[in-house]
Amino acid sequence: MHGKDHTRRRSHAVFDVESRRLKAIKIEKLLGLNQKAGTLRVLEIGTGAGVVAHHFATHPKLRCIVTAVDIVDERCVHEGFEFRVVHDTNLPFPQGS
Repeated sequence: MHGKDHTRRRSHAVFDVESRRLKAIKIEKLLGLNQKAGTLRVLEIGTGAGVVAHHFATHPKLRCIVTAVDIVDERCVHEGFEFRVVHDTNLPFPQGS
């Protein structure tokens, strides 16, 4: 069999909500997002529990449109963002979007 069998892959999701929230804050600071105006489009690849995607989608000061993808749906947070299951490294978006 060629390629990887995604049905047997083990999850790397981290379900410690507080550590994921702190990670989201760190990403926000590293990217200087508090200085950005307008609406931001955010793509989180490998969303896991969905906490980082949720952080940006529901941020009180930033306006973010968030899409999250992963090979399995193991989210513990579902609100505020779009989620799509992917089956390989090809993302389900039009070229150049």
